[in-house]
Amino acid sequence: MHLIVGLDESASAQAALGGALRMAARCGATVEAARSWAYGSVPMQQLLPPEEMDRLAEEGLRASLAGLDAASVPVRATVLRGPAHHALLGLIEHRHPSLVVIGRRGGDERAAPRLLGSVSRRLVEAAPCPVVVVSDDPAAAADPPPVVLVAVDGSEHAARALRWSVDFAKQVGASIVLATVIGLADSAAGATKLSDDAHDMVERAAATVGSAGVAVSTVVGVGDPRHELERIADDHAVDVVVVGTRGLGPIAKLITGTVAAHLSEYADRPVAVIPPPAQ
Repeated sequence: MHLIVGLDESASAQAALGGALRMAARCGATVEAARSWAYGSVPMQQLLPPEEMDRLAEEGLRASLAGLDAASVPVRATVLRGPAHHALLGLIEHRHPSLVVIGRRGGDERAAPRLLGSVSRRLVEAAPCPVVVVSDDPAAAADPPPVVLVAVDGSEHAARALRWSVDFAKQVGASIVLATVIGLADSAAGATKLSDDAHDMVERAAATVGSAGVAVSTVVGVGDPRHELERIADDHAVDVVVVGTRGLGPIAKLITGTVAAHLSEYADRPVAVIPPPAQ
């Protein structure tokens, strides 16, 4: 298992690095910390040679990694050239990591502290592997065993997120909370039908998780899935929330533009977005 972490001088990036190291320590993964540089809009005569820019970027990267020598996980430092999202996507294509961990916003995006920055947003949209987005003020991670919240809705996107979560949980020794959210019904009979269908769906999913040897519990919420999943994550003190890019099931519509994007931008806990299979 290989993890790539995008680093700059921001608090979000440092939180992402810390999360990646904790994850790697549990499952024996390797970690690669990458930092990129690109020329800004300055007069040409003021531009430093690329080799000097590489050196400065490596100095900044080494500073970010300072104090990690005593950590149990060795970190490979990589300097990239070009805009961060392009450079990181190129590295992802070359390395084929199991997971990419990125801060919610970079050092030059502090004006929007709760929103995804351009780099994290583009990686969530374009990376061919799962991307974990970490806030710079995440809730404190629980000591072992970690807890993974998986949003399910009966769709193939959610099923793919669940399969990834089971593999991940087995590697890091985590338990899984399966959560689905139903909307308000027009009648008592309709509400009962929605609730029964939702419970049946999560119980079937829980049986699959249990058969894989992973401890599992289930929750059915009512309301807006964006806010209900945040509440459930807080109630269960989960360490990471896992969602598919979109859902098309009858229970809840976990659509990229709503649930996955909302959690990536606003949740206080790390959010893993699982992409569709590569075309």
